[in-house]
Amino acid sequence: MAEADKSLRATRHPVALAAELKCEDGRSRSVVVENFSLGGCCVRDYLSVGEQVSIDLPRIGRLDAEVCWGRLGRAGLRFRSSAPGRQA
Repeated sequence: MAEADKSLRATRHPVALAAELKCEDGRSRSVVVENFSLGGCCVRDYLSVGEQVSIDLPRIGRLDAEVCWGRLGRAGLRFRSSAPGRQA
């Protein structure tokens, strides 16, 4: 992996967190977060790449995100707002 690619991929932490996901069309639903990093997270859900969402994480709060990939009932979210401890 190229050095620049390594710096883009933050350390992921496996979790099993219940969270509330709100889609750009106003729909809201419960999801399970499978892993979390300072730059994004993976959720169990069917979402469209490029969709703008917000996710409300326990003890962290609401973060705006963009769906950057989706596969087999899982989706990767890239945070648009900073996660706690991350420089904007």
